Amino acid sequence: MFTLKDFFQSYNFKWIKNYLPYETDFDLPIYYVSVNEMPVESFIRENELVISTAMGCEKNEDLMFQLIKDIHESKATALLLANINDSLILPEKVMDYIIRNQFPVFLIPWEYRFADIIEFVIDMINSYKSEESAKYEAVEKLLLDAYLKNSELSDAVLILEKEFDCHITLYDINLKPKNNKRDVSVDQKEFNSHSIEIRNESHLYGYLFATSDMFLDNSKFSLIQRYIIRPLILWFSKEEIIRASKQIEKDDFIWSIAKGTSENIDKVNRKASLLGFDLSVPYTCIVGKLHIANTLKNENDWINYNISSIKEEILHLGYSHKKKIFLTYQQELLIIYLENINNSSHSYINMFLDDMEKILSITFPLLSFSWGISEILNGKTNFTQYYIHAKLAQELCKK
Repeated sequence: MFTLKDFFQSYNFKWIKNYLPYETDFDLPIYYVSVNEMPVESFIRENELVISTAMGCEKNEDLMFQLIKDIHESKATALLLANINDSLILPEKVMDYIIRNQFPVFLIPWEYRFADIIEFVIDMINSYKSEESAKYEAVEKLLLDAYLKNSELSDAVLILEKEFDCHITLYDINLKPKNNKRDVSVDQKEFNSHSIEIRNESHLYGYLFATSDMFLDNSKFSLIQRYIIRPLILWFSKEEIIRASKQIEKDDFIWSIAKGTSENIDKVNRKASLLGFDLSVPYTCIVGKLHIANTLKNENDWINYNISSIKEEILHLGYSHKKKIFLTYQQELLIIYLENINNSSHSYINMFLDDMEKILSITFPLLSFSWGISEILNGKTNFTQYYIHAKLAQELCKK
């Protein structure tokens, strides 16, 4: 990043007058350079080095004040003034404003052509950009090499932390940390300012959060997108594909026994065993309809993206209750088969659903449900009949 300090160290003025009456930090970024006079209006960009003769303002205190105030409020990096007499006394009102706002204002010799200064600054900015690009390209290569070696996502985080000398946490779309080796505590304001979306067009995978100001530098945004975010998407996309492929076969099987299958019972039991399901114990069928608060425009897109996480939370709850459980999401319905041995009752099922909603509300506060529950019986489970009855109960509940 080319700074005001770099500029003064590399551009050898014969002399320069600093209007600030004390030493200050000139490690301020310069992204652009321009020549401006009154009126300033909206012609100056943030982090721009402005050169001016202050034409028409030298003998008018109000105009000089307005010129410097407008340039400062445009978030310019600094102002270089030049006067044909190599002398310019700023009014007290102007000096008070400069000092109060610590805005760097300098007088430079008249003999230096503005065009030469502009050409120099542009060359330096481009040179620094090339150096930055080379650094980010090297990081991209490290990330791609790690991915091709089947390294974990946590290894990618370690690469980024080493190269950028800061702590980095990756989050999924629901703001759950993915690299659990280190979860940095952060408030919402800091997260918003120090994070960047891991996104491929309309598909949001998650977020990258860094404990440095690297994301506050707008000049690096395109570099981060191109050389950091794109490689990370490979890991996120791979995880989604693996998770989805494993789940498809299970979903297809559960849906087949819910809607009814023509396969003989032995074949169904063998397939269930291979998939890790035990059909020998009695189950209750629970059918749920997901409802999202009106703040979301694309409800189906949100559900389709989050349904895997929702199902995982429900499975974990079932296991914590020491119950066998399997479920699928089909035709916009959540179909759950929950083991009901040990005298399970409607009160227990209701407690289970209450616990489920409480857990899910932490991660998915916009989510609510309407439920239907089948009969609760011991003995052999009629999976299709139970599904039909639970679905009917859910439809009646919805009405």
